[in-house]
Amino acid sequence: MRTALAEHIARMRLATGVRAAADVLKQVGAVIDLPTVAVIHDLSLPYGPSDESGVKLADIFGWPRQYTEHWEKRRNSFHASVLLRCRSERLPFCWRADSVTSASGSDPCDRRPSLKSRRIVRELTELGLCSALVVPMHLPRGRVASVGWWGSLQADRLESLVDESGTSLFVLASHFFEILRRSAMLEPGRGGVATLSARENECLTLAANGFTDREMAERLRLSAHTVHFHLNNAASKLNARNRIHAVGLAAQLGIIGPVDEAPPRSTDQ
Repeated sequence: MRTALAEHIARMRLATGVRAAADVLKQVGAVIDLPTVAVIHDLSLPYGPSDESGVKLADIFGWPRQYTEHWEKRRNSFHASVLLRCRSERLPFCWRADSVTSASGSDPCDRRPSLKSRRIVRELTELGLCSALVVPMHLPRGRVASVGWWGSLQADRLESLVDESGTSLFVLASHFFEILRRSAMLEPGRGGVATLSARENECLTLAANGFTDREMAERLRLSAHTVHFHLNNAASKLNARNRIHAVGLAAQLGIIGPVDEAPPRSTDQ
């Protein structure tokens, strides 16, 4: 199987367009016994990508039109447990329907599956798709994407497939999304961003963590006016409309670090 996957990686690198790259993904599905391919190019969107002629890849991969229309209308990409895992995981993983529907809640990202999540799993199972090998991809500008191969493999075979072929599939998916980027299906990463000063970076980071101008001023031992000045400078350098827009751009571009969650509110009276 490793030899076959290596050959498909070579074909993917030579693919001249999205349709040709999608055909390689289908061929890989036949090799790993997970024949149905699913591609999400941006989990913030309810719909998937198309090829150069405007044909949806879901149609090329053989997903029933009625199912994909319902998927987009119901915005299932925001509720599917397998896609929720893509937001927090960076390596290929296996997924099975029983990890969501079992009483034990063995899916670590869906311990208490919602009614919508259960409905999605039931509909997938009705299509004969009860297991998947999924490759999450974290792309520039904070975009989360994935390539999944779906079928009905048993748990032990699925897990061994991840161990044996996960790295090759990750490389394959990386080349596929580069082809999408070159085809202008994905917005390229923003380049040539002006370097922020240390103070501008500090102020943006604190703003992203919910601090007010006064709180930032106290923390940095500056005046509120100076904090406001640094935030305006940062927004200008990032071509942002305002500080909220500047924080969003800085987060997408990796300029500021992780944003902390607010501490739990005290229940003491």
